Amino acid sequence: MNGVAVGGEIDVAHAPAIAPPGAETVEEFCAREGLSEYVRMAVDLVPRYFRTAGPVRCEVDYSHETDESWVTLCFEVRGDVEQTLDWYDRYTEALLEVVPWPQSDRLRLFFW
Repeated sequence: MNGVAVGGEIDVAHAPAIAPPGAETVEEFCAREGLSEYVRMAVDLVPRYFRTAGPVRCEVDYSHETDESWVTLCFEVRGDVEQTLDWYDRYTEALLEVVPWPQSDRLRLFFW
């Protein structure tokens, strides 16, 4: 479940998946964990709240200390720190309105 910018929109279906060698793909992980719809929602929200966001790439991450796993949405943001933090707060509020817990706890952002 990766998103790439296509004509200003996020194209979740056609982006390459990133997974460790031998591990399941992002799509397989999301299907198994019931996260596919929620990841699509999370990716769709990125350009709405992070106005300068680049293409979104999704990865499956695993904790080496616990049994936790999650999907990380990775993207670049251009802008000053205060504006980006404001966008993050607004994004988080919007995400929590459409993605219930515990699924929302399985979605993380990594932006730079």
